[in-house]
Amino acid sequence: MFIQQNYQTRAFTAQHIPADRYPKSAAEMRARAAQLVVQYPHDPRPRFTTAAQRLDAGDFAGAEREARAGLAEEDLWRSILLPQIGNGLRVFLAAAISKDRPEEVLATARPVCAAVHDGPMRKLLEDRKLCGT
Repeated sequence: MFIQQNYQTRAFTAQHIPADRYPKSAAEMRARAAQLVVQYPHDPRPRFTTAAQRLDAGDFAGAEREARAGLAEEDLWRSILLPQIGNGLRVFLAAAISKDRPEEVLATARPVCAAVHDGPMRKLLEDRKLCGT
């Protein structure tokens, strides 16, 4: 089982943006995010950025789509990427669906509400009242 899981993780990692091609700054990631999603559809990091951009632009359906796509394979990338990726994708998803599906919003945001106590993600949670308060 360990060998199979290790192989799956390595095979999945090979589908992520290689270190030498990874954007050097947040600005570069924002500029290249849409292109990177096409080139590396299994890497949730450019989807994180794209979801944030769509949310900022008021494209809630697009933000939801990108956040869900980024979270779809979380079981494969959770152990190799920072938890902020999953937390951020959940926050963006919750914000994108907050007007239409309040029950799903609370379930989506609950783990982030419990885990994130400060910083920009917490501010977004609080500003949009995504933790039910």
